[in-house]
Parts: sequence; structure tokens; C-alpha cells
Amino acid sequence: MRATDPSSPLRPEYVDSCLSLWLVTGKELYRERVREMFDRQERYCEVAGGYTVVRDVTASPVMLGDLTPAYWSSRTPSTTTCCSPRRVASTTAPPT
Repeated sequence: MRATDPSSPLRPEYVDSCLSLWLVTGKELYRERVREMFDRQERYCEVAGGYTVVRDVTASPVMLGDLTPAYWSSRTPSTTTCCSPRRVASTTAPPT
């Protein structure tokens, strides 16, 4: 199998879909996928001052681009925050 487009443009749809599935089904698998996706973005896409797209995910090390799409910063971090274990615990804990 060969990649037809080896780039990773930091699209938020996968993360958003997993968040929606987690909210609807309550299955932890989907929340874990959101966390894994963000962890990978931190590992491979983080640069000084933020995050950038990946031009080629098949290269080792990956070839980074030089921009962060506006849609990424408006959606992905907030989605990931919603799915963090600390956030979930604080929103589902019974009132004291």
C-alpha cells in the first residue's frame, strides 16, 4: 500500500467524531482515541510557539510544514480538554 497524500493537515474531524461518539455512547474507547490523537500531535507536530502541519508522515523523521491552520487552534485543543480524565472527573463527580 502506498500513501496517495502523505501529509497530515491537522484536520479536526477525526477528533470531533470521536468526541461525538463518546458523548453519545459513553464508551471510553472514543475518549481514549481523542487523547491518543492529541498525544501524537504533541509528539510529531509541536514546534516552538505551537503546532504545524506535517508534509510527509512517511518520512523518518516526519517532514514538518510551516503553518498552523486556524481551524486546528479553534477546535482540537478544546475537544481534547473536554476528554481529559481530570475534566471528565470534575464534571461527572456528584456535588458535595
